[in-house]
Amino acid sequence: PNNFDGWIAVGLHKKFFNNYSGARDAWEYAKLISPDNSLPYLNLASLYGYYLRDLKKAEENYLLAIDRDPLNSSGSYYALANFYRDFGFKKKALEYYKQVLNFSPDDEAVKVEIERLLGK
Repeated sequence: PNNFDGWIAVGLHKKFFNNYSGARDAWEYAKLISPDNSLPYLNLASLYGYYLRDLKKAEENYLLAIDRDPLNSSGSYYALANFYRDFGFKKKALEYYKQVLNFSPDDEAVKVEIERLLGK
């Protein structure tokens, strides 16, 4: 019951078979086992946003993922920026893409995405 990696894997298997509530439950439990690990928060954020269509919970989990690992959160910022872009929150997407550039100032993909959102 305390195997963090096992619960992450259970969630991935549940999601693969379109058992989204099972995936959610597994990853919520993984958060309890290892509350400082950003992985279950990122998994839940994607699940809530793209599969369960609960945008509020998706955003909350992306922000919690960033909070859990602020020094290595470039991927979390990028995922959140993509989420905002995908759901039409252009201003917030730009804000978080710019945050990604703080970690990786030479990231051409992020620069292109910023330019695209600015209409350049």
